[in-house]
Amino acid sequence: MGDFVSYRRLMAGGLPAIAGLAIALGSMGAAQAQPSLCPSGPAVDGVYISFADRVVRYQLLSNGQTAEREVFTGDGASYEYRTHPIGMSTASWELVSGRILAGSYETITTSATSGPMPAPAPGVVWSGTEDSRFADGSSSRYAFTIEVDGLDTLDIGPCTYSGYPITITRTDLADGYMSQDAFGYIADLGIVIFLGFGEGEGNISYDFPNLITSLPPNDDGSALLVDNK
Repeated sequence: MGDFVSYRRLMAGGLPAIAGLAIALGSMGAAQAQPSLCPSGPAVDGVYISFADRVVRYQLLSNGQTAEREVFTGDGASYEYRTHPIGMSTASWELVSGRILAGSYETITTSATSGPMPAPAPGVVWSGTEDSRFADGSSSRYAFTIEVDGLDTLDIGPCTYSGYPITITRTDLADGYMSQDAFGYIADLGIVIFLGFGEGEGNISYDFPNLITSLPPNDDGSALLVDNK
């Protein structure tokens, strides 16, 4: 197995580079009425967010972490993550026919941090060392820095949510390889979603969602026309 960012890197590698989150994260303005089909409130029962190549179920857990299960629409490949609101994951694994693929279970821990793990808030910066260990015995260690930008809006189809853009910069302590992950913490739903990956610094390729629903989307990618509330 590779390191924690391997799958994220694979997923984002073929996406075009975009200047930044401003493409989908617009300036905060006057509150807008949400269409009735837009999920609202803490996502304790889960929501489905669709991207160009996959559908992801996000659920807010009782411990504050986000449970994420993504299924690719092409080959049906499936991955699951547990992630803190600030974007730092604690575990991940690959699923085959609903079962964890042998050797794919990963645990992620942090140490030598600049302080306790903070909640997402404008201007937050948190750094330290990250250790990734897989069940097959492979491991990686990184220096990381997490930066949280100011409150903004995220449009997902006809739905608009408030939240915080988050950037995680990692440097592999073995070979110096640097990469960045982009996340968005959706404050309205209490979940954090993955939005892109880049090699080096300032080269993130963003992958923005196009639909959010309380039930899985139809097989043609459209929303099931049932009120989510």
